[in-house]
Amino acid sequence: MCQHKNTLDSPMTKVITIKDINYSTAPLDCGACQPLPQPVGGNKGASYTNQTAAFLGLTINPNNSNEIVYTRVIDFINKVYYFNLKTKVHQLLYSGYIYGTPRWHSTGWLLLATYDTLLNERCLYKVKPTEGILHLLGHYDTETGATWNDTGDKVAFYPYKKRGTLYIIDAQTGAFIDSVLNIPAFYSFFDWTKPNLLTRQSGSGSIVTHHLLHQTQALIFEGQGTPGGFTWLDDDKSMIVSTATGLYITNTETQQTKKLKCACQSLDYSYPVYGRQHFKIYAIRQTLMIGNPPRNNTNIQVYNDLVQMNLDGSEERVIELPQ
Repeated sequence: MCQHKNTLDSPMTKVITIKDINYSTAPLDCGACQPLPQPVGGNKGASYTNQTAAFLGLTINPNNSNEIVYTRVIDFINKVYYFNLKTKVHQLLYSGYIYGTPRWHSTGWLLLATYDTLLNERCLYKVKPTEGILHLLGHYDTETGATWNDTGDKVAFYPYKKRGTLYIIDAQTGAFIDSVLNIPAFYSFFDWTKPNLLTRQSGSGSIVTHHLLHQTQALIFEGQGTPGGFTWLDDDKSMIVSTATGLYITNTETQQTKKLKCACQSLDYSYPVYGRQHFKIYAIRQTLMIGNPPRNNTNIQVYNDLVQMNLDGSEERVIELPQ
């Protein structure tokens, strides 16, 4: 499915805030989002080729929406990059295996959960992206990434082979503080930036909160397919959610939800983050289409782009990244 490729250099004409979101408007027409033709011989006969490098994570500086950090797969190696949208400064922060997506806190620190294949060693680091110096928090065996608490003085993660147990460590020394049982994990889609409240996305795309003190949980968004990540907005009750069926904005108090972007077999949005200074959503868009020549629909080309859009999904455009 081809799309017009607006770029970040094209001026945006709207500023949409959370208060401008109208949940009562007509549902989004997803008729143009069509599944790919069935390959001859079934899906096993299809060949998928990345025309642009795949993404495995995205985070944004809470204090400066011009600064992002993203992970791409280049020559079969995960590479974590810092990029400034305004100055175009671009630098490599880490090259190697990464668990989950990096997380940027308002204190300026970024979390990286890594795996050294040569030493068979898992490490949890923090780094200030503009400095690029890794600070080891410990040889913790996380496989789902890690997240900050609201004040940035603690870090939470799920240990390898101990899913359902959340470990909490000191963000300064890396010392173990506590563990919390019976909180399932799925990939890296969990967040602890609200006081005493852990938010996670399940395998069905649903969003569940766990109150760490009261040991209660609540379903705040019911998903319909593979999860693609989520991010809280500034009003502390709204969030952007990605699932296999689309990109949504939802008010967790009123239970009102609005689909911002359609998703299907040929189009997907994932790893949404919110640039609070710009009032913009940033996400990874993956577009699949039949190649040329079609080769009996088995030559499928995959395009991966970082995109920016308004809070209502309008004025989507591609952010051109250095190669």
